[in-house]
Amino acid sequence: MDQHSEASLEADLSRWQAAELITPAQHQAIVDFERAQAPLTETGARATQGLSLVAEFSIYLGMVLVIASGALAASRLWSVLSVPGRSVLGLIIVAVSIIGVRMLREEQAPSLVRLRNVLEACSASGAAMTTAIVTDAIGGHVGTTTVMVTGLVFALVNGFAWRNTQRSLAFLGSVAGSLMVVAAAVQAMNLRLSSLASGLVIVLVSVIGLVAAQLAIQPKLAATLLCQMGMFVGSAMVTPGHALLGLLFGLITASVGVGLGIRSKVIPV
Repeated sequence: MDQHSEASLEADLSRWQAAELITPAQHQAIVDFERAQAPLTETGARATQGLSLVAEFSIYLGMVLVIASGALAASRLWSVLSVPGRSVLGLIIVAVSIIGVRMLREEQAPSLVRLRNVLEACSASGAAMTTAIVTDAIGGHVGTTTVMVTGLVFALVNGFAWRNTQRSLAFLGSVAGSLMVVAAAVQAMNLRLSSLASGLVIVLVSVIGLVAAQLAIQPKLAATLLCQMGMFVGSAMVTPGHALLGLLFGLITASVGVGLGIRSKVIPV
């Protein structure tokens, strides 16, 4: 409690004591209580401040530089590393990321929450990297198997972190992993869909996802934008051979985006 606040409190308490609203013992008890609470309040205020914009940007820049340097070093040693040696690189990423997540577990400041989410994404990427290396070696270098297993692990790890909460990176990672599984399954079954059929499927899935995003899926904005992009891609795939149908889907996509933007006061771009 600063001197100005203490002086103001003392003046108020003196008036109340003079008016016989409180006793001298109560006067002193209130003063002692406020003095004891002041350090706790200041500590709490500092804890919620988090990182400045410059500090947060510097951390992310440093992470990018470290990852880039590690990738460059690993690329030069990759050919001489065995499967266990390559796997260790992914496990190191997982371990370091988990340590960072644990250190930031109790932090509630927005900047520190964002940093924790980024570290969770790094952990999922490290797990996917290790899975891809091991699966490729065990599965006899079959691309579809590697992609399917890696996508499944990536989706599950991100899904566990997401759990339908406001974690955009984990949500997008879950979607990316699921798409990897679907793409590998389609490739394994040798399915050959025309551009029209593929576009219609993408539009249909995007519409279903868009409805789900408005009803239950979190984060709503990220899910809405993703589904809007899917509708746009599906419309573009239909357009070459069916211009009118593609134009119709494009107009529907634009109309839905404008409608959602007006309804939610958020520009869906």
